[in-house]
Amino acid sequence: MFGAQLKTRKTQPPARYPVALERAARRRGLMPPLQSHPEETTYSVVDGALTFFVGEEVVHAEAGGAAVVVEAGAAHTFRVETDGARWRVATDVTSVARFDDLGRALAEPAAMTDEDAATLSALGAANEIRILGAPGKLPAR
Repeated sequence: MFGAQLKTRKTQPPARYPVALERAARRRGLMPPLQSHPEETTYSVVDGALTFFVGEEVVHAEAGGAAVVVEAGAAHTFRVETDGARWRVATDVTSVARFDDLGRALAEPAAMTDEDAATLSALGAANEIRILGAPGKLPAR
């Protein structure tokens, strides 16, 4: 055992898969927690309107309009501007199931308890998504 030669092997990063999921909010004013993704993320409004807060930018997006593209690593959130708004989110993930779970957990954000923060962080971690602040927190300007 002693004196044996050690060999190292490069491990491959986990595979990433493209995913596009549709989300909906029942009422205006809802905001998910401030977050960042390791991959570029594209949001398209299907019904209603959303306002996106990405870094220093504020972008109002409505159904039928242009997509909002968030660069990898950018802190971002959005606010639902109309009751019953629906949108699509598209990105690359390592776990489609955990990405879907995170999206469902964010569908009705409320005051975030320590337990909520831990749960969201764990769900996000499966895809290297970082939760940076409670619902309503905006990116630093």
